[in-house]
Amino acid sequence: MENYSTAVILATYNGTKMLKEQLDSLINQTKKIDCIYIRDDCSTDETYEYLKKYIKGHSQNKFRLIKNDINFGYEKNFFYLLNDVSEDLIFLCDQDDIWHKEKIEKCVWFFKEYQQAELLCTDNDFITIFKNIPKQIKNMKFDDSIEKLKLNKRNFHLR
Repeated sequence: MENYSTAVILATYNGTKMLKEQLDSLINQTKKIDCIYIRDDCSTDETYEYLKKYIKGHSQNKFRLIKNDINFGYEKNFFYLLNDVSEDLIFLCDQDDIWHKEKIEKCVWFFKEYQQAELLCTDNDFITIFKNIPKQIKNMKFDDSIEKLKLNKRNFHLR
């Protein structure tokens, strides 16, 4: 497939303070995202109202905003978002993520280059320093290497 369509799914809950920088990092990607799907999980702060205002101010981007009637929790919230999406490549995004501006571009390149791939997991950089991060994560190296993983029980966490 030559031109992949892209979607980001974002589950929110009481994230008002984090959303501007995070959403800016999504709409400022070097490869434009085709649609950003957001499902708010009954936030008790101003998250949903902030999202409506942000989307209105960025009408050149395609958003789909949904507000849950009941609180599902983040796992079900992401699950329902996955069912809403029809694009080729789907990116899961936590409400406190700030993405490198080339993330979508590099991931699309990867799937064009490795067409047999069905899943791509990307590393992250810790912008905020957490005191209780396990040592092995603190010492993790971040580079552009690609590692093929075999799928087995250790790769999945199902509930």
